[in-house]
Amino acid sequence: MTKTESKDMMSKISEAERNGSKTKIIDDKYDYDPYDQPAPENATSYADSLTILLKFSLGTGILAMPRSFHNAGYVVGFIGTMVIGFLTTYTIHMIMSAEYELCKRKRVPNMSYPETMEAAFEYGPRKMRKFKNAAWFMCYIFLLIYQTGTSCIYLVFIADNLKEELDLFFGGSTDIRMVIVYLLIPLILISMVRNLKLISPLASLGHIFVMICFSIIFYYIFRDIPNIAERKPVGTMQGIPLFFGTVLFAMEAIGSVMPVKNEMAKPEQFTSRFGVINMAMVPIVLLYTVIGLFGYLQYGDKTKGSITLNMPQHNLFGHTVKLLLAASVYINYAISNYVIYDLVWPCLTSKMEKNSHKLSYEYCVRIAIVLITFGFSIAIPNLELFISFLGSLCLVNLGIFFPVILQTLTFWDEFRGPRFYTFLIKNIFLIIIAILGFVIGVGRSSIEIYNTVILPSFS
Repeated sequence: MTKTESKDMMSKISEAERNGSKTKIIDDKYDYDPYDQPAPENATSYADSLTILLKFSLGTGILAMPRSFHNAGYVVGFIGTMVIGFLTTYTIHMIMSAEYELCKRKRVPNMSYPETMEAAFEYGPRKMRKFKNAAWFMCYIFLLIYQTGTSCIYLVFIADNLKEELDLFFGGSTDIRMVIVYLLIPLILISMVRNLKLISPLASLGHIFVMICFSIIFYYIFRDIPNIAERKPVGTMQGIPLFFGTVLFAMEAIGSVMPVKNEMAKPEQFTSRFGVINMAMVPIVLLYTVIGLFGYLQYGDKTKGSITLNMPQHNLFGHTVKLLLAASVYINYAISNYVIYDLVWPCLTSKMEKNSHKLSYEYCVRIAIVLITFGFSIAIPNLELFISFLGSLCLVNLGIFFPVILQTLTFWDEFRGPRFYTFLIKNIFLIIIAILGFVIGVGRSSIEIYNTVILPSFS
């Protein structure tokens, strides 16, 4: 849509408002259907998109699920994981329905998450329009923090697993921060790769490693399960906020949802009843619940931040799981940093167009990304607390709060009478959940980080 067309559309909306119309949706939006537009080059099929989304969702978060059940107890953990899984699926549908509606109004085939937030304010109630740039910026910043935090978690995960192997091989106890220092050069080298196609073969090999490791993990968590009476059905009040943040981080692949949908040949298949998102979330929720529940039942109070750290130390299978998953996550770290680069570099491109040192600056940005993740990992080398903090900080906002605001502004004038009040009460309830989850989750995680990581450093 050109700027002239956009201004014309906004003038029509304003005229409709002055005439007392309750709807801001103008008639000619129905002439445009985003799903009827030409598919992108190299568009993905339904099966491809389902596979990609499943791969994105099976990250390091799933390995932290047993520890989250330890924090919540097996009853609260089981019910809570199911509820969060349903809530996650529902809020993704909220984002997708709002994006589809806003694409019709703007007459564009698709938008990114920050662009969708901006459009919701732009086409929402008049008093909210002045906040459209702030909405884009907030969404962008939280996505950037989330992706950077994900890279930090990958780095701490690699260091945790290598530390176990180094301790066993050399004896004694290696400082995890020193392991992170040893990893700095290899991380910089792999992050210098400018073309993801060069990493693709390694990523495929990494997926094979993951399948092998999960087979071994399943063998150990289902073997000789102890009596359930020995485990806590309900955790502590201090542990439940950590559970909430961990499960949100583990399940919420919010950074990949819209890109996957936007690359589909038939994007309408993403949100249909048996669409990609529903068919992906069912096995994801079940798998996370099974690993969390049986991992906790197997290891109880000895459950660690990643289930890999509970694997037998003096056993070939235990070594295999730790080393293969560390190698797989090393590849994922490079891909995660590539996403961060894609978020940051466009903001600098306008200043680099005619710069003869553009390539040098690009490499400097890539190195800076590694150094930032390195710094945060050195500061908080605790996998469990890092995951919980990031989930409560970013994914409560990206996965619950922002989708509710998005839907509320987009469909503000779509409902009347009892339907409007039902719509409003439901969204207010979700906003309250998001605010409580954010305040309690971030607060509790911050206290644990201070007591566990920061305070011992000064004692």
